[in-house]
Amino acid sequence: MTTLISNNTYGELHKLDKPYVIILKNTYTPFGIQTSFNKRIIHWYIKSIDDIKLIRHFQEDLQNNILKDANLIINTKITQKDNYPPIIETNINTNLDSDECISHDTGEIVTYNCITKKTRADVLISCDTIVLMKNKVNMIWNIDKIVRYPDIKKCQSL
Repeated sequence: MTTLISNNTYGELHKLDKPYVIILKNTYTPFGIQTSFNKRIIHWYIKSIDDIKLIRHFQEDLQNNILKDANLIINTKITQKDNYPPIIETNINTNLDSDECISHDTGEIVTYNCITKKTRADVLISCDTIVLMKNKVNMIWNIDKIVRYPDIKKCQSL
């Protein structure tokens, strides 16, 4: 079900045999690209209740079928605050170049810096690794594809 990749004093990094995949339709980032320690992250609004239900289903599947431990707390990387839609934290996949990940016109030069505050897109994210700690599990969501909306051209935001 999982393969141990590495471990240290903080926990164990495991690769899932079958990744969890979701497409966030018509979403946007409230902050743009941020840096957290040594990785670059993007938060995306989750606009569909079905997407939240699907992520909760992934959480239950992970808990019941893969970990088989109901006592572990699973952090899905979703943050919910009053008067705001929920957001999910995603990592920029270091193995993917920006021109492979971000939709663009032929000849257009794109970088991850094109994803600025309020950039609208359909975003394909996947969770293929988890971090097991003493009493909790962190799901790691990586961005596989960002399809920017047609009104977003040449690194401009709304």
